[in-house]
Amino acid sequence: MHNESTHVPNPDDGYEISDVKVKVILIAGVGMVAFTLLSFAVSFMYGKVLNSETHDDISEYTQSELAGEHNEWESAVRLQPDPPAELSVHKAEQRHLSTTSGIVSESPEIYRIPIEDALKHVAEHGFPKRIPMEITE
Repeated sequence: MHNESTHVPNPDDGYEISDVKVKVILIAGVGMVAFTLLSFAVSFMYGKVLNSETHDDISEYTQSELAGEHNEWESAVRLQPDPPAELSVHKAEQRHLSTTSGIVSESPEIYRIPIEDALKHVAEHGFPKRIPMEITE
């Protein structure tokens, strides 16, 4: 009942003549993963060894002979011993300056007046107007 085919296969069709060997591919993949993990472990351990040999602990640190007193940083800036108290003193000084009159500078004439007086003056007279300078060509 079976008739032989007269079909002649084309050699350029591109099908495989033999089956793929899955076992070989899986073994190669597992081998590559194992090699990668082993390489990472060896690199990590080598890095730990290099790091431990070159860096002293803080307790074993000795200051270099080249570092002298000239390298120490001296600054007049220090932390405030009592910041809230100093802030209240500063605010009191600013409040005193804003409620009293005085001379700030003589050479341009700059005077200090209380804020309330300045607000009253602006309300009565308005802001000062600047007169534009004439452009001469």
